Amino acid sequence: MSINVSHSNKKIKFERNAGRNVCLKEFSSFHTGGNAELFTMPGRMEDLVTTLQTAHANHLPLTIIGGGTNVLISDQDIKGMVLCTKHLSRFSMRGNLFAVRCGLSLDKAISISIEAGMQGLESLSGIPGTIGGAVRGNAGCEETQISDRLVYVDYFSLDGLMHRMPIEEIDFSYRHSIFMDMEQVVLFEAAFNMDNTGLSSEAKKIKEANKKKRRENGIPSLPSAGCVFKNPEGTTAGKLLDACGMKNKTYGGASFYAKHANIIVNNGEASSKDIFTLSTIGREAVAQKFNIDLEYELALIGNFDY
Repeated sequence: MSINVSHSNKKIKFERNAGRNVCLKEFSSFHTGGNAELFTMPGRMEDLVTTLQTAHANHLPLTIIGGGTNVLISDQDIKGMVLCTKHLSRFSMRGNLFAVRCGLSLDKAISISIEAGMQGLESLSGIPGTIGGAVRGNAGCEETQISDRLVYVDYFSLDGLMHRMPIEEIDFSYRHSIFMDMEQVVLFEAAFNMDNTGLSSEAKKIKEANKKKRRENGIPSLPSAGCVFKNPEGTTAGKLLDACGMKNKTYGGASFYAKHANIIVNNGEASSKDIFTLSTIGREAVAQKFNIDLEYELALIGNFDY
């Protein structure tokens, strides 16, 4: 499909994986959200650059999504251009270096590295989302974070120019990176320093053990997006929400999960408004009972001024 965007009497044509008024529900693991005024899902670097330059030249607001597994997209339509990175999924290997484009899912990247005899990321198995989302949010479990193995990140600024940031310049902390504080950028590729052992059996065992542990800890079968809030220092958001009676707490079509109070599920008919309102109820209950202001781990996309 082609799209013509007018600005100052100038028309620019988009090609490949593009559309108008595209429903974003299928791009969110919550299965909620409104429409994108303009939508594109580039698969090549050239397409990505064209998209960025076009949006920049036409002063279009740009919203970036990846796997949609750690986001809540507003029911209200998203103005401007929504760019989905899921098709930016190539990878390469050179010695101990594993370079992965940021649209590839983290779990798929881990499987690829294991099959190639590389070790280092397998303890992150089972964490949903893309490489880009994992790097941006410094995804991790227990004492391991994705930044532990990172060498550099290539990213694009909104004018279509590529930049490289080595690990020494990237400020990482718990579920946070410098990219969350920068003006809009599109993460393009991340490179990791792996242990190139040539063996895969031990890494496979670690991967399967971690995935089993996540299943046993109660990964819901209903649509969800993982943990809603970050863990405060010295405790967990799940324990605080549980102490406030949030497990099974329902608003509209959304409920706090019975096995994990820091997860909200879509019971089938939830809207993003239902999910956001329920999260607010939980957040306010924790603030009142414990005087702790929970910080969202979910990325809120669009307008939530209901």
